[in-house]
Amino acid sequence: MALQRQRPEPGSWTYDDLEALPDDGRRYEIVEGELWEMTAPTWEHAVAIRNLITLLIPAFAAARASWFTAPFAVFFPGADPVQPDLLAMFPGNPGRRARRGFEGAPDFVVDAARAPAFAASGLLAHRWLVPNPPFHPRGDFGIDADGFATLEGDGPRRTYANLALVHRDLVHGIAPGTRAKLVDRLVAGIRERRITAEAYDGQWENVGTPAQLAALDRGP
Repeated sequence: MALQRQRPEPGSWTYDDLEALPDDGRRYEIVEGELWEMTAPTWEHAVAIRNLITLLIPAFAAARASWFTAPFAVFFPGADPVQPDLLAMFPGNPGRRARRGFEGAPDFVVDAARAPAFAASGLLAHRWLVPNPPFHPRGDFGIDADGFATLEGDGPRRTYANLALVHRDLVHGIAPGTRAKLVDRLVAGIRERRITAEAYDGQWENVGTPAQLAALDRGP
C-alpha cells in the first residue's frame, strides 16, 4: 500500500518537498517557504541576460570568479532553492558547491524578473544594505520585519551599498539642470513605506576615490 505525500501548507515548503514533486518539466523556486513556478523567459528577458553575460564575462574572468546561469539551484536562508538568471562567486566566498547546487549567498546575482515586478509594486526604491564599514559605523538605514527601510531610531542600521532598483517617480518633478537632495526624497519615501531594503553580506568595497580604486586594482 503506497501512502500519498501530503501537500505542504503555504509557507512551509522545503527542498525535500520540492524533490518529492513529480517531474512535470517545470522549474520551481522556494522563497520564504512559498512554492513559485518559474515561467519561460520572454524574448526581451532572454536578450537582456545574453547582453549582460557578454558584458560581464571579462570582469568575471579578471576577478577569477565562477559564474553560472539558470537552471542552477542556490540555497541560503529564505531561499531553498532559488534559480537566478545569472550568478557569480568570487574567490573567498564562504559558500560551498554541492551536488544539488550552491549552498550560500553568491557574490553577484541577476534575476531579470525582479525589475518588472518592482515596477508594478508601487514602490519608489529597493536598496541593498551592507554591514557598516569602519569609516561609516553608524550606517544609513535599517530594515524592519516586513522588509521596509527604516530611519534612525528604528533598530540596527546598515550602510547603503549604492545598489538599488529605483522608480522614476522618486525623482519626479526635478527640473533638468537643477539640483535636489536625494536623501530628502528617500526619507519621505521611507516614511510613506514606499522604500524597501535587504541585507547583502557578500563581498563589497567602497570606491570613492582614485586611490581606493588603485588599491583594489593592485589586489591583496
